[in-house]
Order: sequence, then C-alpha cells, then structure tokens
Amino acid sequence: MVFGLIGAAYYKSLYPGWGNWGLRSNGLIKPFLIGWVWAGAVSFAPVFFYDLTHPGSTHTTDLITWLLFLKNWLFISLLCILFDIKDYATDANQPLKTWVVKMGLRKTLFGLIIPVAFMSLGIYWVLAWLEDFSLIRILFNTIPYILLITVSTQMHRRKSILYYLAIIDGLMLVKAICGALGMLGT
Repeated sequence: MVFGLIGAAYYKSLYPGWGNWGLRSNGLIKPFLIGWVWAGAVSFAPVFFYDLTHPGSTHTTDLITWLLFLKNWLFISLLCILFDIKDYATDANQPLKTWVVKMGLRKTLFGLIIPVAFMSLGIYWVLAWLEDFSLIRILFNTIPYILLITVSTQMHRRKSILYYLAIIDGLMLVKAICGALGMLGT
C-alpha cells in the first residue's frame, strides 16, 4: 500500500485540499519517488502477494527481496535523473529545482549518477553471490549497468528529446531483455 500511496501522492491535482504541495514539485525527491514506486511494484509487491497467498511464507522480509528492491530503486531513480537533463534549461528558470539544476550537469553525471550506478551494480553482485547466480546470468545482468555508466559519460552535450527518450527507455528495455536472457543461462 505504501508504494500505491506514494504513487498517488505524486500528483497534487488529485488532492485539491493540499494546495500547492505535492511530491512531484520537489525536483530532488521526484526521481527517487518514481524509482521507489516502480521498484516496489516490480520487486517487492510480487513477493508480498506470494507471501499472502502462501500462509507461513515470509519472503517479504528476506534480505534478497530487499536487495532486489534496492538495486532496482537506484537504477530507475538514476534513469529519472538522466531524463531531467533534457529539461535543464526550463527547470533552471522554474521553481522546480532538479539534481541537474542544483549540482550542474557535470557534477550530476560524475558525482551522482556514475557513483550510484556502481553502488547499484555492487548491490546486484552481492545479490548474485548470495543467490549463487551463474556467470552467464551475472554477465547479462551487468550489461545495463555498463551501458548506464557509458551513456552517462556521453550526456554532457545537449541532445534532441528523441535521444533522451531512446536512451532512457532503451536502457529500461535492455535491462528487461538482459534479465530475461540471464534467466535462460541459469
């Protein structure tokens, strides 16, 4: 329910009594909220519902479930921060201050995106070690992180909106494909 409530609270227009307050209007929290809801929906909620349908099952509290949630949360949050780059000029003149506006493009890429991408990759490797994943599965699931880090080093120049859409959505698609291919190698 927490993930659903946060997702609903994202849009202040749904709650006129809140006035100008809404989770979407905080540019520093916004990417992490989107990542939180997304990771909750794909990493945590399925395990929770499994536990509900199998009395006595407690996978929701397993370290593995939380590591999976954490690595997905960070990965998607980073994609959201990268997507904010396209609106840098507009956001700089608005009350919405994103990570790119606050830190600058270069510091956001090299001081936030790349280090957190390595941290998320490290969490994945710990998860893979704890679950004894095959080398093929580990390699396939490492590809999206390598691409995320590579793309981040190339985003210091202005690009078209289509470029940002292709990169961000493309990285999500690559992550899904690599995850599926990695499962075939188990």
